[in-house]
Amino acid sequence: MLISRFIPISFTRFIHSKSNKNSPKYMKSASEIKQNSALNQLQPVQQQLIKYVQYPYFVSRTRMKELPVYVDIKNGRTRVLTEIGRIEGDSEALCDDIRKELFYYSREKNFINVNHTNNHVIIKGRHGLIVKEWLAKKGF
Repeated sequence: MLISRFIPISFTRFIHSKSNKNSPKYMKSASEIKQNSALNQLQPVQQQLIKYVQYPYFVSRTRMKELPVYVDIKNGRTRVLTEIGRIEGDSEALCDDIRKELFYYSREKNFINVNHTNNHVIIKGRHGLIVKEWLAKKGF
């Protein structure tokens, strides 16, 4: 249980004293135990159904286990760019996938670019959350 740092200590003691796992309120019935064991038997079957997809690129996470998607503000807050870093492999393929799946409605040609010097993909605008969700959905 996560406890906020704004809750007084006396209140946290009250919370912990009320959440005793041995109390009859938290005891599991026999039917719940059978259902849980049935669910545990299904989990290995579900894990075998996972498809492993190989992409020509890989986006590695940072040291803090975050996706390397950054919003960069330039020119006195008039130019906003979203930058994807830590790309290994074909960054042009990542650029094409983003263009096809996320920004298919954009008619602008230079909306998404690749910086070949440091292998970063640069997108015009503030699209950090959308790109992070998309990368997480892809399995990165």
